[in-house]
Amino acid sequence: RNDGRVVFQQNPDYALMPASNMKLLTATAILARLGPDFRYTTTVYATENIGADGTLGGTLYLKGTGDPSLDSG
Repeated sequence: RNDGRVVFQQNPDYALMPASNMKLLTATAILARLGPDFRYTTTVYATENIGADGTLGGTLYLKGTGDPSLDSG
């Protein structure tokens, strides 16, 4: 039933910045700091060299610098 009564509230007088506004503020600060041409880099490391048959043995490591998507676009 919808009679307008408050069923639950937690810290109703505590002012929070909405997440979407925080994202805009963060993106603007990053753009101002890094510039529009900034690109993340992902470096690939291997514990062994590529073999004569073109295969890579050992362990392959990716070292990212902040972009969790690993997107090349």
